[in-house]
Amino acid sequence: KPHPNQVTSCRFSPRGGMQILTCSRDNKLKLLDARTLQAISTLSHESFRVAQNWSRATFSPDGQYVVAGSATGTVHVWETITGRCRQNLTQHQTAVSSCAWAPGTGGWQQVASCDKNGYINMWD
Repeated sequence: KPHPNQVTSCRFSPRGGMQILTCSRDNKLKLLDARTLQAISTLSHESFRVAQNWSRATFSPDGQYVVAGSATGTVHVWETITGRCRQNLTQHQTAVSSCAWAPGTGGWQQVASCDKNGYINMWD
């Protein structure tokens, strides 16, 4: 059992599907080995709080990054290889419930995020 609390989303890695990204009410994201379901790494940040039971985290199209929104209104971006939080994007005034990467390849791509009041932000 990778998380002690409810898992709010899971996604297969676009890098061959051998990793699964989970987001949980324990305020952590985990990269799991898809064969064993054992945690490879844990992604967290002191201000990251999972906002809702349906909060979503997702991989970038190339699998190098993970993005997730927080109850604090911040959008966090982590590097999958190092687990380092690369960016903390602040624009939302309320809890961010979902984020999505624009399709594409090679490095950073545009990200969309939405909050519980219906606002959508685009990040370059």
